[in-house]
Parts: sequence; C-alpha cells; structure tokens
Amino acid sequence: MEDPNTWDFIVNGIDASLANSLRRVMISQVSTNVIDIVTIKENDSSLCDEMIAHRLGQIPLCKTKDYQEGLVEYKIKLEEIGPKSVYSRDIIFPPGFEPVSKDIILLRLDKDACIRLVGNIEEGIGKDHYKFSPCCGTSYEKLTDTSFKFHIEVTGCITARECWFKAIDILREELIAYKKLL
Repeated sequence: MEDPNTWDFIVNGIDASLANSLRRVMISQVSTNVIDIVTIKENDSSLCDEMIAHRLGQIPLCKTKDYQEGLVEYKIKLEEIGPKSVYSRDIIFPPGFEPVSKDIILLRLDKDACIRLVGNIEEGIGKDHYKFSPCCGTSYEKLTDTSFKFHIEVTGCITARECWFKAIDILREELIAYKKLL
C-alpha cells in the first residue's frame, strides 16, 4: 500500500530554477492549520507553560469532512487530571479538525496534577513560521539538465500529492500576477 505522506517521482522538461522554486513553494507557501495561541489556565505538570504551548503547536492537524469554511474562531480545549499520560487524542477539537495522529504524547501528569487550557487553531504558511509548513522533507536530485527526481514527505495534514499540486497552483498564480505587472 502506498504511503500518502511520501511521494517519489521524476519530472522532465524543467530546469533547476523551476525545480527549486517548486520545492521552496511547498515548504513555505502551502497553507496548513495548527494550534497557535494557547491560554493555560492551570498547569501542575513538570513542563513549563511555554513548552506545552510549543508542543501543541507542533501537532499536525488535518481537516475532516465536518470542516466549515468561514467560521471566525476554531477553539481547542484540554482538561485532564493525573495520574496519566496526556495525548493528542485527549484534546477536544472543534468539528472539522483532528490531529493527524491521536498518539502524540504531550505530557505526563502525576497523581492529582491537573492541566487546563484553551487554544485557537490558525491557518498560516511556512514563510511566516515553520510550524505551518506541511513538509518535513522535500528535496530533488538532478538527473539531467531537464530532469529531476523529487522526494516529498509531509506531516500528514495534506497528502504529498496535494502539496505538489497546491505548490504548482500557487506558483502559477504568482507568475500570472507578475506577468500583469509587466
């Protein structure tokens, strides 16, 4: 079975500047959603608030069939009491979002320790902050002057193929906009 998070393929008929442009667009301009602003109301864990917020921001999120475009806010909530390990599956997500994996460990709570927090889900691009990048490994190898072998690996928020085709669309739109300026 093919892994949708990785894709290796050969592209013919382009030069190195276009190959690199597509790679860079995949990393920096394809948008994703992440947990961004976190308000920690209570934290008895051994991790500081900033570390927990950082870990939450690194959880790759995917949109589900329940996703509704145009809502003003998408909020998450987490309230747990130990002893237990707290995972991404313990976060309460709004309809339309879920973690790519429900088994991402966030922290460990000792007996009677508590974590209570809320946060926002924001859409962004890797150019603004790397946590928004859908790519975790994107490269190409030059085979000839006009042939390149690409390797795309994504976090799971979108498939590797979706990332490639979104990058092509973004680059096409930018080139059309640039052409209008001439």
